[in-house]
Amino acid sequence: MYVLARLYLASGVELGKDEAVYWYWGQHLDASYALLPFATLKLAHALWPYQEWFLRLPSILLGALSAVLLYRLCRNHGLGERPALWAAAAFALSHWTWHTSSYLHPDGFLVPCWLLALCAAQRATGSIDVHPYALMGLAGGGAVLCKYSGAFLVGGLCLWILLSHAHQDRWRLLAVFLLPALAVALPLVYAQLGSGFYLPQTLSSLSRIEGLADPFSRLFFFLVNPLFFVSPFLLYPLYRGLVRAVAQRDLLPLLPALCTIGAFLFFALYRGQIKGNWILPGLLSHWPRSPHQALAGPRRRNHGNAASRRHRQRTQTPGSLQRALRARRLGQILCRAGLARRPEPRAILFVERAALRIRRLDPIRRRFRANTAQAADPPIAARHQHSIQHSVYTGVLRID
Repeated sequence: MYVLARLYLASGVELGKDEAVYWYWGQHLDASYALLPFATLKLAHALWPYQEWFLRLPSILLGALSAVLLYRLCRNHGLGERPALWAAAAFALSHWTWHTSSYLHPDGFLVPCWLLALCAAQRATGSIDVHPYALMGLAGGGAVLCKYSGAFLVGGLCLWILLSHAHQDRWRLLAVFLLPALAVALPLVYAQLGSGFYLPQTLSSLSRIEGLADPFSRLFFFLVNPLFFVSPFLLYPLYRGLVRAVAQRDLLPLLPALCTIGAFLFFALYRGQIKGNWILPGLLSHWPRSPHQALAGPRRRNHGNAASRRHRQRTQTPGSLQRALRARRLGQILCRAGLARRPEPRAILFVERAALRIRRLDPIRRRFRANTAQAADPPIAARHQHSIQHSVYTGVLRID
């Protein structure tokens, strides 16, 4: 239904100015820029000439594929079915996705390649199997053939392999990743070497804002310009997810985003080139971490976890430890209300000392269990084990 609705809405619309330029480049195919999208347009025109809806059909199909890949990426991150559906729906209904996958635009081809590379990287996490890395390289090379910004994805994934894998595996896995990526991107590399990188130099003045000479103004417009493509309710959680990834040092979603945002931030501050959709592919790795929290609401889940912890504390701890925990909660409430100066009551010292004794007695418990497992009288061993478990809570080591 999603594909049919978009096909129906876009079928009666003539080619726009940018679409006409892309169609013209597709008829005069050149490997120096966006080879994959323009080759697809050339093939669609050859199969059914001068049919706008047929030219847009590959973009529409790839947009649906992008939503499926984003849902799969969210599920790979451990999200439930409902939060993953919320994230995929927010992505599919955003202005950026709707526009670039309903009309002729290189982003409609770049995004599925980018998401496929992220899904393969998520699958390769904690594994030394070469197949996900090879798939990741193929998708990264396809992203480079869609737009030049795909090179930032490849660079970020290279850094992720080097920084997060063991020394004996990183170079082998890096080679498995880079060889397919270079093989797919070889036509672009060959064309750029033959032209002396003429087109990248020509595009260096694209979307340049001449009136912004102040670096702070350029930085502000760089941060808010994506609002032309996504709503504030999506952009804020994406930025928040990026900050959280920096704090947690989560390298897989962090490095592709930092490479992409850092490169375009340099262009914005140095040359004044600012366009909102340029950095949005770099934020795709944070989409599973951010929009579902704003839409599905994690507070209920956190409250449930707190309630379950309080229930375990009431049912699994002795009375003295329960009283200490109640005193700690009371002290925290008084401190928040400004009625107490001490950060915590003195009773919390009991909890800290009990936890310290538990950590110190863990080796003793393990040795005692190993010895009692070989005892001839099982009831005596069970009584000893119960005695030492009780002594952990009371803080006194007593063996009857």
